Amino acid sequence: SLCGITLGRLMQAYSQPGKIESICVHFSTNLLKDIFKGATPQAWQDITKPVHKYLAQEKSNASVKEYFFSLKSMFANGAKPSDDEMQEIIKELLELLLLSTSSEYLMSILRSLFSTRVFSFKEIVEAHMYEPLGLEALASITNTSLATFKRKFREIYNESPAKWLHVQRLEKLALLLQYRQDPIHVLGYECGFSSPEHLSRSFKKHFSLTPTEYRMKLNN
Repeated sequence: SLCGITLGRLMQAYSQPGKIESICVHFSTNLLKDIFKGATPQAWQDITKPVHKYLAQEKSNASVKEYFFSLKSMFANGAKPSDDEMQEIIKELLELLLLSTSSEYLMSILRSLFSTRVFSFKEIVEAHMYEPLGLEALASITNTSLATFKRKFREIYNESPAKWLHVQRLEKLALLLQYRQDPIHVLGYECGFSSPEHLSRSFKKHFSLTPTEYRMKLNN
């Protein structure tokens, strides 16, 4: 069920008809540290900024497809790998992804699994500013109470977190409307708006135009 929830979240912003075949992989930081015995994979490099999501969807390349086809065949034949064999399978997959992926986003997730870097309050806030997260969730990510989060936020940005984040998300959407033709609800989801209705009302209140009207004005 966890894989189904994950896949549903990844595709929430899209409504294209058709069939897809997907494989969801969940990595546990503690398990990976045990598998690699506290070391890091050969192709690993540390992250330079906080990871703002821990879900990624990427079209597999030939190497990754071949890897999963071999696993699928193995399990289809009723094989039951030992714990040691499963650890080698996971290790091989992670090293393959680190070497073969071209997605900067997925790469940052993979690297973060072994990272011990500590980021500042400001870096963490700005890494998550376009996520559809409430203030309680943001406070948790920064390891502060809600009251402390609000106080520190105002000290840094001279504004309440709710208002500042709302404006940043609207401004990013306006920017995306200038050069991308994706459906507005898709762009809105990328900017942290999970409800198209809320997005439209908020955008019109801020820009005096709906997102559709704003895009049409840009194209005229």
